[in-house]
Amino acid sequence: MTASSPPTSPPPPSSITAPCAESARATTRKAALSPMYLCDSHLHTKYSFDADQGKGGEVLACCEAALAKGLNEISFTDHYEVDFTNTGIFDAYDADAAQRDIFEAKERYRGRLKIHYGIEIGQPLNDPEHAKAFVESRPFDYIICSHHSTTRGLDFCFFKFDEMSPALFDYYFADYLDTYRQMIELPYIMTASHLTYPVRYAKKGGLDVDLKKFYPTFEAIFRRMIERNVPLEVNTSGLRQGLGFTLPDYDILSLYRACGGKLLTVGSDAHTAEHIGFGFEEVYGKLKAIGFDAVTAFDNKQIKQILI
Repeated sequence: MTASSPPTSPPPPSSITAPCAESARATTRKAALSPMYLCDSHLHTKYSFDADQGKGGEVLACCEAALAKGLNEISFTDHYEVDFTNTGIFDAYDADAAQRDIFEAKERYRGRLKIHYGIEIGQPLNDPEHAKAFVESRPFDYIICSHHSTTRGLDFCFFKFDEMSPALFDYYFADYLDTYRQMIELPYIMTASHLTYPVRYAKKGGLDVDLKKFYPTFEAIFRRMIERNVPLEVNTSGLRQGLGFTLPDYDILSLYRACGGKLLTVGSDAHTAEHIGFGFEEVYGKLKAIGFDAVTAFDNKQIKQILI
């Protein structure tokens, strides 16, 4: 989608703050940006194995869509599923082509759209050495870590939740959260993605799940994330997929805030250009209502806070 008169990005924030991961992680300061400064920190292109080819997954198409929707900043975070991509179960990630296209876009849209070259590392704990070697092999600006499956098992998207009991879901979800808790210790993690990922597919399958019993586990995860200065992602995909809530939902985000959490990235998890930035203004309003005054982004792998 091409904007006839693309908006001009406001000046970049002048205050760059705490480095990510195992660096100093000093206290962040807020960059005084416009309340309408919109940053999509999670989106995919045709280079993700699950991209719907032919539906606007070209890097340039994504950039044009972002401009048309009034976004100021985006991060390309294609999938690299450590266990499945590395073994050939999923299509190979064309790292050279993706890097080339994204760096060309950075130059083409300089001054109009801030673009980050990122990656979504899935299941990094299933092959930690390979995951670490991969993220160090490319000049990534931004690294999302995520977990999509049971321990060395299938992605939750393949589960038959319509045939699953709530007790079995609880068993799998507890296992998932245990792995998630280990994942946030990784030295290169910059954002922990879609905390309640399995719920996306459980709800689609008609399974009614009760997450309140997991609040103590969520709280333990949040407190460790806060200690390490690892942001939590608000993934808006559930809003466009008919779930009616973000991942995690606002109740869990309120728990995060009650634990003292302040670092939140917002990502559409778009796999086509049309879904970039989906629901962001609504989400910003909701976040403000539950006590957040900023969202998080990165410059040169350093945290910056954007006022909402």
